[in-house]
Amino acid sequence: DYNKAQEAFERALAIARQVRDVDLQMRTLAAWAQVDYFHLHLAESLEKSLQVVELARHTDDPHLRVNGHLHALQALIHLGNSKDAEEHAEAALALAERLKARPWLASVLRCGVNLYRFLGDWSRARELALRHLALEPDPVPLLKELVSLEYELGESEQGEVHLKQMQEVMRRTPPRPGPEYADTSLVSHFASRITGSPDYLEIGGQAAQVVLSSALAHPFWIEIVRTGLALKAVDTKDYALAQEQYIALMGLPGKMRGSYICADRLMGLLSHTLGNNDNSLGNS
Repeated sequence: DYNKAQEAFERALAIARQVRDVDLQMRTLAAWAQVDYFHLHLAESLEKSLQVVELARHTDDPHLRVNGHLHALQALIHLGNSKDAEEHAEAALALAERLKARPWLASVLRCGVNLYRFLGDWSRARELALRHLALEPDPVPLLKELVSLEYELGESEQGEVHLKQMQEVMRRTPPRPGPEYADTSLVSHFASRITGSPDYLEIGGQAAQVVLSSALAHPFWIEIVRTGLALKAVDTKDYALAQEQYIALMGLPGKMRGSYICADRLMGLLSHTLGNNDNSLGNS
């Protein structure tokens, strides 16, 4: 319930400011930024994350400072602001390394892989990915980035290895809206598009339905699976499926879809599939 969460955050922040508790202000803003992000309120998430970073400069809590940089990084990637994202990525990584905080370091490394993959800095993306794998052997969000990285570089065999790892983790996980199903759905459709093979379409579609049929799926996971279904619609020339995804994705904030593909490019491909060539040229 996003609206009730907002009310609770507003009360918490008002209390923190009333008693001049800066630490509580930061904790409230950090949690609020995360909820905003998962509901695709990207500008609001970024604003609160930057407030956390600024407040943390005047306190002795580097953990919250990492939190602020990390959530700012996530929002900036989604918004397509690579320059500012890179600054926060480096700041967050330096802090996480200094703290030797395993969870924070893993999250920062994964977001770094995502960012440097978009920037085409393949060596940096691989370096951060290898460091992440040393912390966790098969984290689904990182494997999502590795599948894309390997397939885009023409390393299909290694991409397939990572994809099958994701699918195996999904099979061991009870059905729920989370990375095990949402991310696996997206990369299964992505791999099918890259390879031209329909082998992964069935499992990708099944995973998508788990997310879309859940009342607990928040907009972040829904955007991810609809991005995958959009790729499927384009590849299979499925007009009805393309129209459904076009309507669902139209007007969403940010320049990236599912933190995976350029939003304008995806909408252009869908427009072309729907026979709207003028609109597709405008998007792409």
